[in-house]
Amino acid sequence: MELPAPSSASFFLVAVVAGATLFLVTVLRLRARSTRKYRLPPGPRPWPVIGNLNLIGPLPHHSVHELSKRYGPLMSLRFGSFPVVVASSIDTARLILKTHDLAFIDRPQTAAGRYTTYNCAGLFYQPYGAYWRQARRLCQAELFSARRLMSLEHVRSDEVRAMLSDLRAAASAPAGGHDAVTLREHLYMVNLSVVSRMLLGKKYVVEGSSSPATPEEFRWLIDEHFFLNGVLNVADMIPWLSPLDPQGYVKRMKRSAKMLDRFLEHVVDEHNERRRREGEDFVAMDMMDVLLELADDPSQLEVPITRDNVKGFTLSSAKHKSRLMMEWSSCTPGPDGRRHRHLGGDCGVGHVRAPEEPRGPRQGHRGAGPCRRPQPSCGRGGHPKPPVPRRRREGDLAPAPSRAAPDSAAVSGGRVRGRLRHPGGRARLRQRLGHRP
Repeated sequence: MELPAPSSASFFLVAVVAGATLFLVTVLRLRARSTRKYRLPPGPRPWPVIGNLNLIGPLPHHSVHELSKRYGPLMSLRFGSFPVVVASSIDTARLILKTHDLAFIDRPQTAAGRYTTYNCAGLFYQPYGAYWRQARRLCQAELFSARRLMSLEHVRSDEVRAMLSDLRAAASAPAGGHDAVTLREHLYMVNLSVVSRMLLGKKYVVEGSSSPATPEEFRWLIDEHFFLNGVLNVADMIPWLSPLDPQGYVKRMKRSAKMLDRFLEHVVDEHNERRRREGEDFVAMDMMDVLLELADDPSQLEVPITRDNVKGFTLSSAKHKSRLMMEWSSCTPGPDGRRHRHLGGDCGVGHVRAPEEPRGPRQGHRGAGPCRRPQPSCGRGGHPKPPVPRRRREGDLAPAPSRAAPDSAAVSGGRVRGRLRHPGGRARLRQRLGHRP
């Protein structure tokens, strides 16, 4: 029995399969060879598609901190398709942010930057280039300079006084007692009011303001904007998931961006109307006026600023006064921290005059007195104590023992040369072991 002769279609199919297999093997070998020549920092082994995203929880900074305890201050992760280097100590952060800053200066192009900041028109998501350098100069010289912030000092003072009045009214009970007050809500409101007045010229968080959004909608819009700009979007790490939007964040970004654009358009129109009404007598009262003046006179700038850039700058400036900063500043330290912080710092504070912001280098968290050089404390006999040895860095040897370093034979179990330690941290004189205080 004779076998049928193979057709040309069979030869073509075999050739295509063999060619595709050879091409795939070649690509995989070249990719493996290119990845083997780099020595990456230690880190967990990534999975094929998701990388190390399975190790990141709802609070990414907490998850990364726990991983740094295991893999060291410098570790490598893989978020989907992108390699990530994490620095968890001062020295490694200095290497990334100062020594090799040009290698890490570009920002990732995320969905939040495209949809919530007018296609990365602000400062945070803008890639490094002429526009980014110009934006940084504007922030340092025009928007957030010392002269500009000092001219808006009355805004901060007025809002702080208004907050104190609201706290007094909220804490006063009808029967003459006192009620508990949620300080976080009041701090958030004063933060929002200060940002609104400094950037936009007036408060848009109170009833009766000419705003297209109610105060409740405005607060929800700001909270939604901050949340979507700080959330971990899986579609940014795995690009082929972007059309699917598995977490629904892109849909929320588009909705909040549309509402925020309608609000900012109303604010820009109000400022332009005031500029046309005042004419030559116009004086910039807030940061929105400064940006609009720069946009109308492009000869002063290297890269022209458009209307969307003005709105993107406004959003970038508002992020400097987020709720997390106010919550951190409202944290109250312990009794020892309060005592050391307020040593001599009550000058000008009392029942007569209100506290003011520091006016010069002599005023700070230690008061308005003259700055004195700290003198070394003296021990017994009038001889100065040796300085405390510096903290060790990664890989450094242990410091040599100094005159103040006690030896292991003298210090054991809370006893110093036969004397018991005082509860405050010092041993009493002539207090022998076993003697009751």
